[in-house]
Amino acid sequence: MNDLSQIFIENEEIVNFFKREMNLKEVYQKILFKKVILHIAQERGITVTRAEVEAEADRQRRKQRLEKATDTLTWLADQLVTPHDWEMGIRDRLISVSSTSLI
Repeated sequence: MNDLSQIFIENEEIVNFFKREMNLKEVYQKILFKKVILHIAQERGITVTRAEVEAEADRQRRKQRLEKATDTLTWLADQLVTPHDWEMGIRDRLISVSSTSLI
């Protein structure tokens, strides 16, 4: 099978993998930290604009040398990430940067 993205992995399998590899605590702490930062950002009214997300997406595309939309979609598919997930990740990172600079 050439396309491994077609193999479904249950959420429980992912959690069990992290447990067996002794990485669950690290991942858990990262998720918890992200939730705290996003909560603080929401309380303080910290947001990012669509233009800021697009600018960061463009920066990442240049870094990855993704010249066409199809290049970006292929790269995202290879990473097992949807365009929406990618944009939400960018948004979260930009909010985290803004929030942590105020803490």
